[in-house]
Formats: sequence, C-alpha cells, structure tokens
Amino acid sequence: MNDDDLRRLGKQAAIYRPLLEQAMATYNAQANEIGQRAADVIDAQFREIGKVVTAYNAQVDQQLEQMQATVRSALQIDWSALGQLTDLANQMLRGTYPPNWPDDIDLDFPKLEGIVQEEGIAIFYVPRGAIVAELIPNAPI
Repeated sequence: MNDDDLRRLGKQAAIYRPLLEQAMATYNAQANEIGQRAADVIDAQFREIGKVVTAYNAQVDQQLEQMQATVRSALQIDWSALGQLTDLANQMLRGTYPPNWPDDIDLDFPKLEGIVQEEGIAIFYVPRGAIVAELIPNAPI
C-alpha cells in the first residue's frame, strides 16, 4: 500500500465514521433497552418465584403442624388401663402357680431358689400350701 492508497482510505473512513458512530449509538441504545427488558422480566420472575416459595413454605409449615398434632395425639396414652393390664397379667401368672401355693404368695425367686437348692426342699406340688407359705417368708436371702 502506498501513500495515495492510505489517503483514499482515510477519506473513506472519514465518510463512514459518522455512519459507524450512528450505528454504534443505535446498537448501544437497543442493547441497553434489551438488557433493561431482560432485567425487568428476570425481576418479575424472581418475585413470582418468591411468591411460590412463600406459599410452599406455608403449606409445609401447615403440614408439619398437622403431623406434630397427630404424633402428639398418638403419644397420649391412657395410663389408667395399665393398672388393669397389670392386674390381668398377675391373674394370669397366678394361674400358672402350682396348686399347693397360696394365692397371696410373694414370688421372691432368690428365696425360692434358696429353699429348693440350699435347703433341698421341693416346694412345687409336693408340700401343702400352708408349709410353702411358712417357708417363703422365713427363707434366707
């Protein structure tokens, strides 16, 4: 390229420069407008997402409260029935005692074991109930 070519290019650049500056200004204005629209849309979407999350959290909180109430209700035990259950268990246990044992026998298994193993006295079915009743309170611990 020689000097004449450079001068001709310089003149052409000077002609096109205002057009190029106008195009750049238009492009920048449109890009800014598009960017602002996008920011507005994103902001609106975030507000909607916030509403959905808030509604979701409210539903979760409500369900948790319902679950807690259900668990609390399920854990409320009528302890008055426990005494009846204990009485029934004691009656069933007494039904398994040998017939020679008195009804009010105190089942102290270490004492029973001592009578049977250390004293060598059979207390199951063999002695009369009165003898068993006398042996149990007096047995060594």
